[in-house]
Amino acid sequence: MKNALAILLILIALIVVPAGALEYEDKPNLAISSITVFKKTIQQTLPTDRVERGENLVSISVYNNAQMKNLKYENEQEAMFFSDESAIFTAYKIKIELIGDEDIEVLTPAFEIPAMKPMQRETLTFIVKVKENAKSGEHELKLKSTFYRIDSVDMTPFGEMLVPKSFSITESYLVTQIANKTISNTTSYEYKLKLQEYEITFIEVENEIPVKLRVEDRVKLEVVEVTQSEILSLGKGEIRMKIRNAGDYNAEKAYLVLKMPAGFEVSGKIEQSTSTIPMQMYAMYGLTSTISQSSTSSSETTVYIGDLPAGGYAETTVRFKVKTGEAGNYTLRVKLYYLDEFGNVKESNEVPIGVKVGEKPKIKIEGIESGVYVNSAGKVVLKFTSSTNLKDVSVKLSTSDPLSVLSSENYIGDLEAGKSYTAVFTVKASSWAEAVVYPAEVVLKFKSVDEYFELDPLKVGIAVNPKIELLVEDVAEINAGDEKIVTFTIKNAGNLTLRDATARITIVDPFSSTDDSAYIGDLAPGASVEAKFKLSVDREATPKLYALNLEVKYKDAQGNWAYSEPVKALINVKPAQFPYHLLALIGIAVIVVIVVYMKRRK
Repeated sequence: MKNALAILLILIALIVVPAGALEYEDKPNLAISSITVFKKTIQQTLPTDRVERGENLVSISVYNNAQMKNLKYENEQEAMFFSDESAIFTAYKIKIELIGDEDIEVLTPAFEIPAMKPMQRETLTFIVKVKENAKSGEHELKLKSTFYRIDSVDMTPFGEMLVPKSFSITESYLVTQIANKTISNTTSYEYKLKLQEYEITFIEVENEIPVKLRVEDRVKLEVVEVTQSEILSLGKGEIRMKIRNAGDYNAEKAYLVLKMPAGFEVSGKIEQSTSTIPMQMYAMYGLTSTISQSSTSSSETTVYIGDLPAGGYAETTVRFKVKTGEAGNYTLRVKLYYLDEFGNVKESNEVPIGVKVGEKPKIKIEGIESGVYVNSAGKVVLKFTSSTNLKDVSVKLSTSDPLSVLSSENYIGDLEAGKSYTAVFTVKASSWAEAVVYPAEVVLKFKSVDEYFELDPLKVGIAVNPKIELLVEDVAEINAGDEKIVTFTIKNAGNLTLRDATARITIVDPFSSTDDSAYIGDLAPGASVEAKFKLSVDREATPKLYALNLEVKYKDAQGNWAYSEPVKALINVKPAQFPYHLLALIGIAVIVVIVVYMKRRK
């Protein structure tokens, strides 16, 4: 009976007592317990709050920091309604998103959590992308959350409910007047009770928690200084660079990778204070398939740097050939491979380096003069200009029969663009050469950095002048049996000056000579000179006109000895004369004898 009455009292109390707003001190709220950052691709945990350029995974542990204390109910009905008090301190319908800044982009959308009870934790992992040009240092992101918490419970009647008749009260009492027995009387009751509805009011809560991430350049490659030589198409170039580790960590056992643009080829040793990267390091890095192990003849090369501390510098020089014929601006790219503090292979940011390539040198032939004669050596003077400045230039001339080059290479030195230069060669034409223009090739060689390059051959023509032409203008006369000095007038009918010339006559029967040559000195074109020879003719020689060969030995324009083609020297041999001079001698002798005899008789 007492239990039934208690239930009735509670039901009646629910009808008449309204509920009010809940009062409690430590309302539900979200807080951050920890932040862990690790690289997405390597899965290596980094120190808390530090991110690198590129994509990172940022795990943020959030929890409901409500502690379920100092809760005040408006009435007993509220206390009975919230039999599980944690419901009051629970955050409902939670939405959490991470908001980036101008340098850090959050790639993960907002998380939605149905509810978090007091002190319940959830770990949320966000993908954040740090821009390559993000400034180093501390960045403040925001962890924005919205959720709902219970504010009040309202209970009001909304209808009637019939209590079943089985709900009854049985009364028993003892009757003693008639008989000693107990009489039980059961009375059934039927009640109509007013039921109540409840309405829970929620309040939306917005919250922002600062998330401070520090952007650190683990190893940041900076090219602080670049010096390049004058680089020409189809030549060689040299770039000297000074690099710096501008990051916050040391790069251990680092080496520099240089990638050449298309048309470039690494050439020559790279000047470096340390040795070239040891072969065993490639196996250590596991990069033998992607990193060139040669420092020559490749579009990619490596330079071992060693340990490069944060803020440290290193210098290196790379030399390369430019195989492209196109001038313009090209890009060389460099990056570092290194070991981090955990022993993992890492690579730095890639840094572009601009390379300016000038036009391929163009040589213009301004003129060519030939002093070459048939069967003679002469000078070939070549005048030319260059479109670009060139170092250590020499010019080579090549020919084929019937020409031969006696001095094939002419050293010029450094060339200045647009300035006229002269190259002089010695060329000889054979005796069977003709007075025509013969083809030849000119090749210009220049030095680029530490190597010589040749430009494409240029076609030129070398004119061969007619052979030396000499004329003998006189006809000498001599009597058979006589010995006489004969004189011939020799004329230079050609265009070449004969220097230190000597005429020589070829002696044949019936002639003889004790002096068959005559020095005539220099003989300019058109000039004549007399040559004297001492000849004897056999007394039995047939009187007639004889022709002896006469040639001239001379020095050409280059100071080389040369010989003219033989010309005919005509000699008219006359009959032998009676020896009147002998008779005269005899007469003189007779007179002398007579004079001597007469003197003795006296």
